[in-house]
Amino acid sequence: QTYPNIVGVGRVIALAGQSLATRTFSRVGDTTTLASLGITPNPAGRVFATYGDLTPTVTTPVWELPSDSGTYRSAGAATLLNDQITRSGVNCALVGHARGSTRISAYVPGGAENPALRNVIAAVGGFEQFIWFQGHSDATGNTNQLAYRNALTALFADMTAYNGVRGADYAILLTPAPNHNSTS
Repeated sequence: QTYPNIVGVGRVIALAGQSLATRTFSRVGDTTTLASLGITPNPAGRVFATYGDLTPTVTTPVWELPSDSGTYRSAGAATLLNDQITRSGVNCALVGHARGSTRISAYVPGGAENPALRNVIAAVGGFEQFIWFQGHSDATGNTNQLAYRNALTALFADMTAYNGVRGADYAILLTPAPNHNSTS
């Protein structure tokens, strides 16, 4: 029997959200390279994700080391994995789904981005940390605090249901990006 892309990983970090999450997976409209920044990706790290924001767009995830010529060309992914490998001492993976200019409602059950996120998590089998990138008034759609909190609750309940390996036993990091053009 053939098993495609079997990858052994000691630590899996899931990441989802809008444009800043997309930029954590790959460069978007930026020509800065990992090499020019002096970043050498640790060969013990891999990314498995889908994303879209302008170009490029990835609709089928692949297990790949971040690189200047690959699918995942972000200094963010390379640096996060390098740091996690150093801190944990094990192979690490960054997995997830992101789409620029999206609202949190797109990621909860029934939202347009939810199936893509679920598919990646289901393919991987689970994670031990979930990073949610969200921000700017265009991303939240000026959602009031109660509605946003309810959407976060729905998102994490859904991810817990798809976290086959660890269930609710995972750390959550919220990474808000304020709107730099206003005081909101």
